[in-house]
Amino acid sequence: MEMELERLSVDRVISNCAVNLSQDKARVFAEAFRVLRQGGHLVLADFLRHGSQPQGFSKEGWAACRDGAEVWDVYQSLLERAGFIEISVYPLEPPGALGGFYPAVVRAVKP
Repeated sequence: MEMELERLSVDRVISNCAVNLSQDKARVFAEAFRVLRQGGHLVLADFLRHGSQPQGFSKEGWAACRDGAEVWDVYQSLLERAGFIEISVYPLEPPGALGGFYPAVVRAVKP
């Protein structure tokens, strides 16, 4: 599914605690890349995971934006495959501080 935005039509794509809830993060990042203009920024506030994913999803984990969280290496790789550069992460808590999860701000640029 594409956003109802034209290709190369926006300067910024922002998201607050939503990407980790997607079951197809690669598609989310590809769509953000599609609508961003050259030099556009992707800025995400999301939960990342430190260590292995707990078994199954829970209502509490879903509501707290933790279920579906990826480890940083996977998250970064998905952004790179979408075409983003200058990818950086800014943890808001130490990795693993919240039971194996941590909130972070992620930034990336479309070349």
